[in-house]
Amino acid sequence: MGVAAIGVLSVRAVVERRQSIGVLRAIGFRSGMIRAQFLIESSFITLLGIVVGIFLGILQSWLIFLEISKELEGAKFVVPIADVGVLIIVTIVASILASVIPANEASKTYPAEALRYE
Repeated sequence: MGVAAIGVLSVRAVVERRQSIGVLRAIGFRSGMIRAQFLIESSFITLLGIVVGIFLGILQSWLIFLEISKELEGAKFVVPIADVGVLIIVTIVASILASVIPANEASKTYPAEALRYE
């Protein structure tokens, strides 16, 4: 769900910033620079989401464990680091893939066309 949100945010960012993209292109920003701007932005949002999600997920799991462990003696709370690592990698790759198309569309913006419409 979060990865889909990254894709929607990327598309929305391109549409809302069409005029500013045109200005950047008019002052000499190359397509690759515009593309990189959007990919870096979505990467920061993704990393923030990962950090917050891991923190809240572990906190919620620990709180549930505290309730369950009252009945289970000797139970230990363990965070499967390998699984968390795989989820982090999959999330990063999926969010970058969701951002590539909007970033490419932003980089193809012609300055005159973008500045014509307000």
